[in-house]
Parts: sequence; structure tokens; C-alpha cells
Amino acid sequence: MALASYVVMRVWSGVFFIREMLAFQKIPLDSAPSAALSARVARWTYWTWFREPFDIVSFLCSLLALGWLRRS
Repeated sequence: MALASYVVMRVWSGVFFIREMLAFQKIPLDSAPSAALSARVARWTYWTWFREPFDIVSFLCSLLALGWLRRS
């Protein structure tokens, strides 16, 4: 479960989040924010809330697996 959650999160990050982050880096800091940019930032932030549970599940399942290995 930890591995599946991690893979889903990483693929999703590669397809959406990293591509958007690279696009955000190309925007000059002194430019005025447009409505389109604000919408992209809002969408990125919205989907980040759904990505975080994959981080948590991966972390907790990995800890449980390590604890199980330690007891064995």
C-alpha cells in the first residue's frame, strides 16, 4: 500500500505539479498577476490538498511496515 500510494503521488506530481511549477518559474516576478495566472495558482493549490493524503498514507504505511519487520 505504501508503494502504491507513493507511485500514484509521484506520477501525479510528474504529470501535473512539476510541469506547472516549471511554468510558474518562467513568470517574471515583477509582472502583474493576471486572471489566468490566479486561476492556475488556485487550481494548483486546490489539487495539492488532494495530493497530501498520498504523502501521509505512504509515510504511515512505511512506518507500519518497518515496525512489522522489526518485530519479526
